[in-house]
Amino acid sequence: MFTAGYALNAGHTVLALRYGAITASLLIAAALLIGALASGTAAIVISRRSTNAQTPISKHSSPFSTFPVRPPYSKDVIIALASGLLGALSTASVLIMFPELRNLLRGEGFAQSEPQGAVPNGRKRR
Repeated sequence: MFTAGYALNAGHTVLALRYGAITASLLIAAALLIGALASGTAAIVISRRSTNAQTPISKHSSPFSTFPVRPPYSKDVIIALASGLLGALSTASVLIMFPELRNLLRGEGFAQSEPQGAVPNGRKRR
């Protein structure tokens, strides 16, 4: 996952140097949208495939072949919850690690650092 982020950043940098920052961002966003649409299409195609039909003999060959009680959560629900939690955790860790990104998302822009030895009110240090 992180290598994909590095690859996207490298691609954005190359595109920004060649076409400009706005065009590079739009191209990367378009590529991500196409990837998301392709993944969604693949998921729909896979979900509509027919499963192997079981013969009636094998279906009831053992009384323990099915669960006596239906589990409260399906495998898909657990996978979706785990994916959401991991996404939230990775987003929170990125926001904690990069305060400049937090400021940018708040609309404050990047913080301008003062030169070394400068004091905010303009007086020199003693």
